[in-house]
Amino acid sequence: YARVVQRIGNTEDLTAVQLDDILPSAQVMVVTVTATTTVGKALSGEQLHAVHRTTQSMFEVEDARKKLLLFIESRSAAIAPNLSALIGPGVAAQLIVQAGGLQSLAEMPSCNLQILGKKRRNLAGLSTTGQNVHAGFLYSCDIMLRTPPSLRSKLVKLVSGKCTLCCRVDLSKEDFG
Repeated sequence: YARVVQRIGNTEDLTAVQLDDILPSAQVMVVTVTATTTVGKALSGEQLHAVHRTTQSMFEVEDARKKLLLFIESRSAAIAPNLSALIGPGVAAQLIVQAGGLQSLAEMPSCNLQILGKKRRNLAGLSTTGQNVHAGFLYSCDIMLRTPPSLRSKLVKLVSGKCTLCCRVDLSKEDFG
């Protein structure tokens, strides 16, 4: 969204703006049609500068989030060894960051853990038949990818329960270790 806003700026003819590298073609069409049917006015120079500063800040926050995720991923074997062994250090780091820490992840019910990291998809009126509504971070771990698609919905419940137990064991080892 921020990249689209930054790229469009004060452009009045949206057909001249290249958005194909940022958005899927269906969303480019929705944005273009909306822009041509909506009456608006150009932003002043000060307002446009404020918008660019804000989008730049959003990019910086995203970069900081990625650095934090990489740091936690590199340390996840020490922070949460059982969780990292079960689902891998990358997915473990994503869960820990999304939950707000190992303590929060350990306190979270397993039914909430299985949808942690789920992205909302705006398909602009397209079919949602092929979508999995509960596809969060756990769906990208190795054990899920090696499982046949027909069994994944059952497996995600099992894995999320085991992740919760692993988090609690990892947390108790921190307290007592």
